[in-house]
Amino acid sequence: MKVLVLYYSQFGNTERIARAVAAVLPEPAHVRVTSLSEVRPADLVGLSWLIVGVPTHFRDVPRVVAKFLNRVPRHGLGGVRVAVFDTRYRMTRWLSGSAAHKLARRVHRLGAALLIPPESFFVVDREGPLAEGEVERATAWGRAVAASLARPTPGRTTFDRWLYLRWVWANGWSELVGLGATVLLGWWIIHSMGAPSSALAVVATGFGAIGAGTALEGVLVGYAQARALRPSLRAVSSGGWIVATALGAGAAWTLGMLPSTAMALVRVPAEAVESPPAWLEGPGQYLLAAGMGMVLGPVLAFPQALVLRRHTRRWAAWIPANALAWALGMPVVFAGVGLVPPGAGAVPVIVTVAATCLVAGLVVGVAHGLVLVRLVATADAAPEIERRAIGQPA
Repeated sequence: MKVLVLYYSQFGNTERIARAVAAVLPEPAHVRVTSLSEVRPADLVGLSWLIVGVPTHFRDVPRVVAKFLNRVPRHGLGGVRVAVFDTRYRMTRWLSGSAAHKLARRVHRLGAALLIPPESFFVVDREGPLAEGEVERATAWGRAVAASLARPTPGRTTFDRWLYLRWVWANGWSELVGLGATVLLGWWIIHSMGAPSSALAVVATGFGAIGAGTALEGVLVGYAQARALRPSLRAVSSGGWIVATALGAGAAWTLGMLPSTAMALVRVPAEAVESPPAWLEGPGQYLLAAGMGMVLGPVLAFPQALVLRRHTRRWAAWIPANALAWALGMPVVFAGVGLVPPGAGAVPVIVTVAATCLVAGLVVGVAHGLVLVRLVATADAAPEIERRAIGQPA
């Protein structure tokens, strides 16, 4: 078992913590403690375990450490289990910043598995010394690291918290911008020009909505999801995922626009239309919305599932996951639309639509993100792809 304890230290404080941690690692492990200046990015390949310690500089990772990590090949830490720590002032993290937490994100993007939370150790002043009791605390943290070393490697089945958070936020902001822009565009057209009065205008409006939903929501959501997914599943093509998402969105918008377009073309007189059942005016409308979500969610997901099919045997789970996610998200959309009073001005409409789309996107991301993370964790391990990713011969 090869263990590298790597540190960057200007005044010796971070090095002292690193050596205290290394001193309690288990005997069978081949432990090497070294400064960042004495290793090359290629030396990180093939490790069993990597422990990295850095000082916090201006709330972030030191520039020299960032440059070093930028030279590590993509997925170069695939299969390596990592623990990270920093040294910083003793104050709340949102004031001082934490290099360890920033470092954790960086090594995760390189494929590493972070199996113990990042830790901070405190200094009294810029050049030290370490605060009282910090070396002893480093020893205790080192024992926790050693306990993790003794556990079997969980491999790709570990829940990827960073992927989950990235995924949820990607769905939130992309629905805010994509779906929000689509809805606001439709509202502006109707508000400015009135409802379509001819069959040609009705058809044009329907095609316009489908095109906007595909180009704005579909493409943007696909782009955001691909950016969130790729650091953890690099075999997925960003372009392929975006195209699949746009196709699914276009199909869902087409299916969703059919009833209203057909009714507008038939032109049923207003006096001939019966009042909606009482149950549709209360909670029943949200049951209807959930039903729509259960139908449209799989339509959205099917092209994406075909992309996932090349990487995981459980790809089919993505379809019911989207059915459930949109069964939860669509009632949020209905509730938000109901908050807009008749004749409202542009500002309340924009604010309400933006908030509704953001919340709906986050709800959907929270729901199907749980399944997505597990699909990525159980994706087929392709040794040839992994070796190529870290520059080893296939």
